[in-house]
Amino acid sequence: GAKGLETEQYTLPTENYVPEAPQHFLRNNQRSSSNMIGEVIGTTTYDLQTNSSNPRRLVQKGDGTMSASWTGSTSLSSGWTDRGSFYNYFDGSAWGTAPTVRIEAARTGWPVQGFTRKGEIMISHDPSIYKLRQMNRLNGSFNWTDNSFAASVGIWPRIATSNDTVYVINANGTGGNMDNFLTSFAKSSDGGDTWDTVNMILPGLNAANGYTRMGGDSYVIAAKGDIVAIASGN
Repeated sequence: GAKGLETEQYTLPTENYVPEAPQHFLRNNQRSSSNMIGEVIGTTTYDLQTNSSNPRRLVQKGDGTMSASWTGSTSLSSGWTDRGSFYNYFDGSAWGTAPTVRIEAARTGWPVQGFTRKGEIMISHDPSIYKLRQMNRLNGSFNWTDNSFAASVGIWPRIATSNDTVYVINANGTGGNMDNFLTSFAKSSDGGDTWDTVNMILPGLNAANGYTRMGGDSYVIAAKGDIVAIASGN
């Protein structure tokens, strides 16, 4: 899957380690895929969905509905020019038609989504300018509105929502060789209409504490009420 990194590459730590035995490949643990039960809700030819930890790809609203997103493409060429946020929705009884096109007008990747009282918000990134991209849809509508997130810096987002409060973390970077990709934080109190905080590096992430460079997707976020939890590493 390394081919999918393209211009979003970063340097992995050089620390040597000995991996544990891959238990899922041991003969006694083998399972036939024919025993799996599920439903295909979409496909993609772009196979690099994360560089490290995986974001929530299924998000429940709390009323029996839920949504799914992933970095999608139908291209068979290495450029993946149609790459972007592929989205599907479960209305409580059935999933929608499997998507074949992205919801954005420009090439993006790494979508993450959350529900608010207004509807739903999707955050992805544009690697050509190293900024986040925001899409919103209102309750009762499946038309996505492109809301610029031009003040953001970086890529590889994660999201958490609570009522109309939206929290986003991502890797701070501009595409330069000296970028440190420290975990950055943003917050909106009105469902993404405006942003109270943008590009705030998480407290404690600095050279004095040993953080001179961090990788993409090396963080997770969750929120419940006024409580936000973030885990960030390397």
